[in-house]
Amino acid sequence: MIPNIPVAVNAGCIAVEKGGFATPEATEKANEVLGSLGTLIPVKSKDLGIAGTVGGCGPAFVDVFLSALGDAAVQNGLDRETAYKVAASMVTGSAKMALDTGLNPSDLKDQVTSPGGSTIKGVVALDANGFRNAVNQAVNKANGTYKDE
Repeated sequence: MIPNIPVAVNAGCIAVEKGGFATPEATEKANEVLGSLGTLIPVKSKDLGIAGTVGGCGPAFVDVFLSALGDAAVQNGLDRETAYKVAASMVTGSAKMALDTGLNPSDLKDQVTSPGGSTIKGVVALDANGFRNAVNQAVNKANGTYKDE
């Protein structure tokens, strides 16, 4: 079991090992207790480390993203409190869309990007500035699989 900080608001992401050594009764009780803290995601034993890294470190990565969105909004004239509310609400809604629809993030992104539009221009700017690579390296570093060159 690997929880993350959003368990404090009953919205955590908790990776639990599939097929462990616990009895079915003990597993059911643990799932009942842990399920009240957020979403339980069963993973194979070999995947518990990376699931824990993404689920456990990810909130900090999202918070850095929220902070950056807030700063950009403030730079463009929005007050800080509203900027953070807009950014946090957007992340919540986007995550809910991914969970509720089962669509992968690329498909969801494609629903928002129109040819020549502002969103695709922003996505291209993220790519040009290494956003995806930075996320990949952050996860690898946090997981201990990234080696400094």
